[in-house]
Amino acid sequence: MTSAHLFEIEQVFKNVGGEWVNSPSVILEKLSEVKAYVFDWDGVFNAGFKGGEEGSPFSEVDSMGTNMLRFGHWLKYGELPVTAIITGERNPSAIHWANRENLNSIYVRCADKMQAIHHLCYHYKIEPRHVAYFFDDILDLRVASMVGVRVMIGRGGSPLLSRKVRQSGWADYITGFSGYHGGLREGCEMLLGVAGQYDRAISSRMNLDTDFKDYFSRRKQVACTLHQVTEEGLIQVPEEQ
Repeated sequence: MTSAHLFEIEQVFKNVGGEWVNSPSVILEKLSEVKAYVFDWDGVFNAGFKGGEEGSPFSEVDSMGTNMLRFGHWLKYGELPVTAIITGERNPSAIHWANRENLNSIYVRCADKMQAIHHLCYHYKIEPRHVAYFFDDILDLRVASMVGVRVMIGRGGSPLLSRKVRQSGWADYITGFSGYHGGLREGCEMLLGVAGQYDRAISSRMNLDTDFKDYFSRRKQVACTLHQVTEEGLIQVPEEQ
């Protein structure tokens, strides 16, 4: 990737309020090792509001961002990345979305999110440095301090948290937009842009060409596994429960 391209990407995202804690070139180097994309739910896919048993919702705009990010990975490496959600609640919306989008795993009622990361890494024979993590809050910081690429969804109401994350080096990029207002889409487009796959992915998706059809066919074969944390540790939970 040329320095001119990375400079252009840097300026585009600075213009929408994004903060580069690490430079695009550093993120590109780390991104070259990424094999898995893992997402927190509340505050990332939404603004963090809950509605009782209905859970908290998601935006189709953000959903498209995650899909294009996975497609860009497919275009670059010829294989699907591992994908997962880690959330502290058993959120029906998160479970529905993870199944609809054919993620590999969703971890629910997970207070210690590193437990889920260790489980995911063991199962797919990868290491934490191979994980790109999208997060927004304090419960995510242990994971953010240990994985490879970290995208923090920005929130104007938490300036001290953002400062702490920045000073501690727990994020590579902090989005200018917040959860449910395009922050996740911004983070996905940033990684696609840094990787140099944005234009190709958009063109392929727009034209429904062979690359996209092959990717989509392969993605549809992925069955999402639900895990729930109990006193005995992580266990697989049948979807109907």
